[in-house]
Amino acid sequence: MRRGGLTMRIVAIADIHLGPDRHSVRGSASVRALDGFVQAVESEIRPDLVVDLGDRVVDVDPDADRERQHQIASVFAGISCPVLHVMGNHDAVNLARADNEQIFGQPMRCHSIDVGGFHFVVLDTCDPVLGGVGGAVSREQLQWLDADLSAASAASVSSVILCHHALCYHDISRNVLFKGIEPWAFASNREEIWQVVSSHPGVVLVLHGHLHWTTVERVGDVPCLSANSPVESWTTGGEVRGEYAVVTLSPGEGGLDVDFQVRRVFPPE
Repeated sequence: MRRGGLTMRIVAIADIHLGPDRHSVRGSASVRALDGFVQAVESEIRPDLVVDLGDRVVDVDPDADRERQHQIASVFAGISCPVLHVMGNHDAVNLARADNEQIFGQPMRCHSIDVGGFHFVVLDTCDPVLGGVGGAVSREQLQWLDADLSAASAASVSSVILCHHALCYHDISRNVLFKGIEPWAFASNREEIWQVVSSHPGVVLVLHGHLHWTTVERVGDVPCLSANSPVESWTTGGEVRGEYAVVTLSPGEGGLDVDFQVRRVFPPE
């Protein structure tokens, strides 16, 4: 079995959307949700890695967005384990990618890093943003991904892909956020992404956000998991529950077992 039987616990949060309330997104609840999230991570879960899957703000204007991104960065600074941040489409409306990188002190373009014996690949699905909502992965990124996964495969290291826009294929018609703009729920060239991924053994998980609901799907042999927004209310009967995901990768017969749990920072209001 690959990697000698290591176990990895990942906590994923997506679409924090700090800012004013818009539609079913309660941006005004973000600070309370994020504070509770960090407290749970530090006092209860103690994961190996925390991943922020993008869309940290409700975009307003450059000054407001920059201030809120700094506020979020200061809260994440209270987490003792490694944290990886992903670029979301709302993060790119008023701030350049370089601004986000400066605030969070890490790259927002495609890159990879090894944590706890696993290889984490961060894709930038806002390269470019499409229609203000959708996104794609550039040709240059696809070439980089091919080379990166090839090296990880040669080293027999299991890879986890992190991105903002969805790479899954399930029916989006019930999702009210994407009514009439269904294609923008997904990375527009996900077929090309999966062609690269499927050509290399060792990708064991994909984590993304953007959909504002929890989904679990297998694409080929790869679990593809979507984390809900902690401030979304249409999926929870109008309440805000501070949802996030805990994913545990552990040795199983013939490979890795993937356990996916939805947690809540606070109960319904």
